[in-house]
Amino acid sequence: MKLNMKNIYPLLLVLMSFFLSATVQAESSALDVVKNTSSQVIERLKDDSQGIKSDPKRINQLVDELITPSFDFPKMSRWVLGKNWRKASDDQKVRFSNAFQSLLIRTYSRALAQSDNVDIKYLPEHPSKDGKKTTIKTEVYRPGGAPLIPISYRLYKAGDTWKVYDVSIDGVSLVSTYRGSFNDKIKKKGLDALISSLESRS
Repeated sequence: MKLNMKNIYPLLLVLMSFFLSATVQAESSALDVVKNTSSQVIERLKDDSQGIKSDPKRINQLVDELITPSFDFPKMSRWVLGKNWRKASDDQKVRFSNAFQSLLIRTYSRALAQSDNVDIKYLPEHPSKDGKKTTIKTEVYRPGGAPLIPISYRLYKAGDTWKVYDVSIDGVSLVSTYRGSFNDKIKKKGLDALISSLESRS
């Protein structure tokens, strides 16, 4: 299944709601954190709706504030580049990580800008046997309507915190989708060309 990002922007508000907490204590259930932070983020968006309409860049700032602490961008960058990460120079790794982070922030910013009211159903958590990883599944609804799309979050325990390392939308991994796309571009034009392309859109 091919992931069409344009079609899922209005459904990503639930994804953004997870990234409010800068530090998620390991003794707290990741599912509880998702539920608690969802209400806080949605409330913030409602409170600042007029400010966002008058200055769309405020969404970028909001997204950066919310997701950066909870995303493991270095891990995501390594996985997205795969074998190309091992071949990259230190400078290329830093540039790619920064550009990839900006790409995700812009994606989520557009999601917030186009989202309207949604209801969220939280499904039971699926932890790994060793308790170091977990998957949280949610379903997004229009109020009173049928489910629109399932969104799953994959997290791992880093010390006493939880970090997101992948998100799947309607069963399609965000990291895997970008990995395939980036790999094709690297084969055709090289890693530096990919990085420059991403940086030019920042």
